[in-house]
Amino acid sequence: MSGDNAERRETNGKSCEGKLHARFDEGSLETHNKMGARVSLSNIVWIRRIWIGLLLLVTIISGYGGHCKSPTFHAGGGLTSGSSGTPPNAPSNLTATIIENVFVDLKWTDHSNNEFGFEIEREVTLIGPPNPPAPTYTQLHTVGQDITSYIDEDTQRSTITPPCTYRYTYRVRAYNSHGYSAYSNEASAETMTTY
Repeated sequence: MSGDNAERRETNGKSCEGKLHARFDEGSLETHNKMGARVSLSNIVWIRRIWIGLLLLVTIISGYGGHCKSPTFHAGGGLTSGSSGTPPNAPSNLTATIIENVFVDLKWTDHSNNEFGFEIEREVTLIGPPNPPAPTYTQLHTVGQDITSYIDEDTQRSTITPPCTYRYTYRVRAYNSHGYSAYSNEASAETMTTY
């Protein structure tokens, strides 16, 4: 009787072990069973999570490495953020020449190879009447890289009596993502007076 019970227990054990292997032989666990190793489902899930996490970490690091953005420059608005680098050299030899008795032709020399463009500033002085308003520089226009001339058409002749003259004084500076250059020399031109 005891022999029968032992045999029955052995048979039941084999039967249970067979069912366990049958479950392991299904789906993704089949390769593990063929290698002769018993791997629990929870271990496989954790291994997969670790590998996915490592792959995501490597992807993020490789995606950001070496791709830091430079600060953006907005003409007339300065820099959006600071960074190391060199502002352009200052332009020079600025000249202002009257065209058709009213427009002003500006020319200058470019001394840099890293500018994004040039910012032109103008100061207007009314000469003749007593106590004229104090002149101040304001931004007139910006031009692109390697451009070394500009015609100011926003000028006017004096029609004031007694006759007066408008004096237009200019200065130019270069800019890039690292800042502004120093200003060029100043250059002035006067519009002819009408009566």
